[in-house]
Amino acid sequence: MDKSRAKAPAEAFDDTAAIDDRARNVLVHLTGSEIDQCLIREAGTYVTGTGGKLVLVNTMAPNEFMERQQAHAQIDHLPTYTICQAEESCRQHALKRGRQALVAFGIDYTAVGMVGRETDSLLTTAQQYDCGHLFLGDQQQSLLRRFTALSFSQVITRKFDGLVTVLRSARDEGKSNKRRWTMQG
Repeated sequence: MDKSRAKAPAEAFDDTAAIDDRARNVLVHLTGSEIDQCLIREAGTYVTGTGGKLVLVNTMAPNEFMERQQAHAQIDHLPTYTICQAEESCRQHALKRGRQALVAFGIDYTAVGMVGRETDSLLTTAQQYDCGHLFLGDQQQSLLRRFTALSFSQVITRKFDGLVTVLRSARDEGKSNKRRWTMQG
């Protein structure tokens, strides 16, 4: 009885395939949470290594804008809260977050503030600044939520024609209750 093993033919490595190493502009979606600093640093590292430009986007939802506008309207001596003011407030927040996270990198970045639906705003900004890579933060969802609705990052990933890196937050199951971050992309 022959006990020799049948050997599968080994496939040769094809090193003639083109490697996509062009510089990509990177868009980072800021959420106002603790994940922002980590996202900005990761994107900054990516941009430093590949070239391209870094765009930080902070978005205000329409309902939040309307709440602020109504709050301003109730105070007599304050002028009407405008979309321009809201966008500038968001832009200033993005500038501040960028300064805090990128101090060690010494790279330039563009800060953008927008009012509107997050998905539409991000996709519009990515197109406007010719971004080929998005960095998003995504909070861990309950099992039921995962089965019934798409997360924000899943919606963006399906609509965006480019690379998407998602930084996920998960609570450690120990006594420390600290967050750990995992990259996916």
